[in-house]
Amino acid sequence: MTNLVITPVYEYYSDSPVWRYQYSKDPDIQDGWKRSGISFFGYGIKQPGTVPVYRYAADYPWRYYYSTRSTNDDGWRNEGFAFFAYPSLKPSTIPVYQYFALEPQRYQYSIRSDIADGWTNEGPAFYVLDALPEA
Repeated sequence: MTNLVITPVYEYYSDSPVWRYQYSKDPDIQDGWKRSGISFFGYGIKQPGTVPVYRYAADYPWRYYYSTRSTNDDGWRNEGFAFFAYPSLKPSTIPVYQYFALEPQRYQYSIRSDIADGWTNEGPAFYVLDALPEA
């Protein structure tokens, strides 16, 4: 496991104008976002059985989400490959759930199985490492 490239993904939250959160590989997001810390880890290079996860962005309100889908027709722009994750549960992995809200139509991802506030959990989107693998 010493040849792995591991990518930390940080969780950010904001309570203005409404409470929301997002994930980013960027360790220093500004614009009113507060970093909670590292939420999970992805692979920086393809590993056997992993799939690419892409980062999508929207400008207002500024936010990101991650998806294994390479295309999205909902006004989000694909910023390219972010990391690799597993499409199904493996040892030492945790699910990242996909959430959907209709008004306005948007997606959000979380390692939490229930975030309430009008979001519908559509199930696990992919599986990530919850800790750095042992060397």
